[in-house]
Amino acid sequence: MDYETAKKRLSDLRMELERKLAACLLNIARLIRGAVAEIIPLEETEECVPEAKYHTEEQDNGEESQHRLGDVGDDDLPLDDILSLPIEKNAGNDVSQSRYSSNTLLIGRFQDNHDKYALEQLVLSNRGLVTQQASRYVGYLGHSLDFEDLMQEGFIGLLDAARRFDRSRGTQFSTYAIWWVRQRISRAIGEQGFVVRLPIYLIETINKIRNAEERLSFRTETIDVDQLCTELELTLDKYLETKKYSYRFLSLASLDAPVSEDDSELMDFIAGATHEPIAQVNDEYIDVESVAMTNFRKEAINDLVATLSDREQTVIRLRFGLDDDQNRTLQQVGEVLGVTRERVRQIEKRALKKLRNRVEHYWPL
Repeated sequence: MDYETAKKRLSDLRMELERKLAACLLNIARLIRGAVAEIIPLEETEECVPEAKYHTEEQDNGEESQHRLGDVGDDDLPLDDILSLPIEKNAGNDVSQSRYSSNTLLIGRFQDNHDKYALEQLVLSNRGLVTQQASRYVGYLGHSLDFEDLMQEGFIGLLDAARRFDRSRGTQFSTYAIWWVRQRISRAIGEQGFVVRLPIYLIETINKIRNAEERLSFRTETIDVDQLCTELELTLDKYLETKKYSYRFLSLASLDAPVSEDDSELMDFIAGATHEPIAQVNDEYIDVESVAMTNFRKEAINDLVATLSDREQTVIRLRFGLDDDQNRTLQQVGEVLGVTRERVRQIEKRALKKLRNRVEHYWPL
């Protein structure tokens, strides 16, 4: 690729990124203005500060009157103007103050005067908080909501926080708002993110159990359920019941879920016969399909290993724990066979090479 071609491709990529960024900013702006319109009626009341008066005050302070998001057709604005709107919005006196003072001032205008413009600027200046929290919940427990859905719910939570915030307490608005953003996002996940709606408290309990199990799995190979229940202050019955709900409902997928860009749905790839994948064995709930696949893999591996010599089989089984799930070191295997660790390494290398050459006969591509 010559220099001119590369330069043109870079220019095209830059323009594409600018278009996508502009579209993203427009979507956020429309979302905020739509949410503000639901909270505050468009008709001015006696308590509302007229928009013209607000601009007069800005002009008295020496600020230039600028376009606001949505005052004109957003689609008609030039790309440079669209990209600079948030920057221009923050170019006034609010930026010269601390974040605390800026948020307090905007909340005061909104709560005291029902100022739609102040609420809009408050949300725009704190959108980073919403983005941060929405990113944390992407893929949370395997829910089906996308990032834009989480952002929308987060903005609604931010608006709730603006209405409820008590300025007299002297606390940071972001510290208060983060709770409402999380609460709104987690509620949306519980109500819309799964095929079967689950209570919020149950989803939180499932997440606590999963986090505790992952944490304990790093310390020990076998998780002590009694220890886990004690740590989480759960009874054994409550633990088993929660695991049951987790297996039965969080792994469900909608048959109408899209699986490709050609409008194909999951239903198109499901056979007519149905089965119950969950079984209860000794008070534990297991995925039958997963167990069957695991057993199939074990049988296939055993068939492959059986083609090796007796000594090679012993080395492979001990090294990889095929019989008891306990991996042995080269030194430990050497002590069992009465040979050096270097000899064990050579036998293992030869055996693995044989297995790689034969595996295609068991799993043809």
